[in-house]
Amino acid sequence: MKHLQGFPAALSALLLVLSCLSCASRPDEALKLAQAALEQAKQEQAADFAPSDWKSAQEAWDDAQAALAKERYSEAAALLTTCKSRFEKARTISKAKRDDVRREVGLMQNAVNMRFNVLKNNLSKSRLSGKALKELTQSFQDLEVAVDKFNSEVLADQLIQAKSSGQAVLTRLAEVEKKLGPPTGA
Repeated sequence: MKHLQGFPAALSALLLVLSCLSCASRPDEALKLAQAALEQAKQEQAADFAPSDWKSAQEAWDDAQAALAKERYSEAAALLTTCKSRFEKARTISKAKRDDVRREVGLMQNAVNMRFNVLKNNLSKSRLSGKALKELTQSFQDLEVAVDKFNSEVLADQLIQAKSSGQAVLTRLAEVEKKLGPPTGA
């Protein structure tokens, strides 16, 4: 009988712990903070510029949502704190990488526009005629469409697409410049 004397106290303690676990309140503030971090990371295009960090944060977010659905609020609160910090990390990394790409694309845009304008000027002064002029004019028109697309992507802050388009435009510019040859009078 002596060994059963502590049983009511242990049972009471166990019931108290279980009742506290079931009484944990919904972590609405942690959810709000995690959602804000998620939105900020999206704004910085973290999925594109920091994909592994974004994926890690997204997995923690999904786990937190599952815990919330099962009303495991203590677990959800911990997961929300984790995903918040991971989204913040993804945002920070993404911002730095985007800034680097933005600078690179800006320099590329300056070079593209300058070379395109010089090419346009040289084409208007060209002494080519017939078939050669017709082919060069068509190449120039196609290039003009590509330059406009590139500039639109830069303007819309679609940096990954703009970087790729800019590289393609620079290649096409070089091809058309080669076809045109040196400026007249040079």
